[in-house]
Amino acid sequence: MSDGTGGEVPRLLPGSWEEDSTGQVRLLGTRCGQCATLTFPPASACPRCWAHHDLAPEEVPGPGVVHSFSVVHVPEDGIEAPYTIGWVDFPGGIRVCGRIRGPDVAVGDPVRVIAGLIRDRGENSLRGWMFEHD
Repeated sequence: MSDGTGGEVPRLLPGSWEEDSTGQVRLLGTRCGQCATLTFPPASACPRCWAHHDLAPEEVPGPGVVHSFSVVHVPEDGIEAPYTIGWVDFPGGIRVCGRIRGPDVAVGDPVRVIAGLIRDRGENSLRGWMFEHD
């Protein structure tokens, strides 16, 4: 995605998510070969056992489920309000924070990962993952 000046919009935590040519988004983590802990975003050491030699990249499985959320009415410059932000639980014990799009969000709603413009401020724009429910 272009930033309007011919450059690409910077990405939130590059290396922690991918978007393919069809628009599908994958969150990427690391799996510890010692204790099997899945971590997001990718880590250089396991937060559970501190192993740092036996970590493998792995996609965070979906779908996610809304754990909690809040509606923001007074945003930072470049962000349209109101918007919903929340914590989403994924299989394997992963909990990820992000914007949630869709009508009438509720705890327990299933969501999928999408990409979107998090902040629209010209050359200071930022693209990242979001969650969407129907």
